[in-house]
Amino acid sequence: MTDELAIPHNELGQPDLQALIQQCGGYNKITPKLWAAWDRANAEWQERRRRIRPPADEFLEQLPKPEPTPFEACATCGQEAYFAYRDAESGELVWFCAKHRPAKWWADARR
Repeated sequence: MTDELAIPHNELGQPDLQALIQQCGGYNKITPKLWAAWDRANAEWQERRRRIRPPADEFLEQLPKPEPTPFEACATCGQEAYFAYRDAESGELVWFCAKHRPAKWWADARR
């Protein structure tokens, strides 16, 4: 292997570390000169990446608006629920918000 190998880049132009490792035959076989070249290429990429502007607002306004996702309501207060417990009798899930979840008083994983 020679140190003259070019640092591989992915389709976006970013230096590709996995390809470099494969090219060298292993991580431990990358020489200090190649690491220095990698660091330079990566620094150049980071500088270019920071200069890429986000899309203009009018472009974002053309994108379709996602449908609002329905959420489960707390069985106690009706707020958005994040914790579900299976009802032992019916087998259905009962949802609770963080304030009203039974795990404050009981263990989450009862058997």
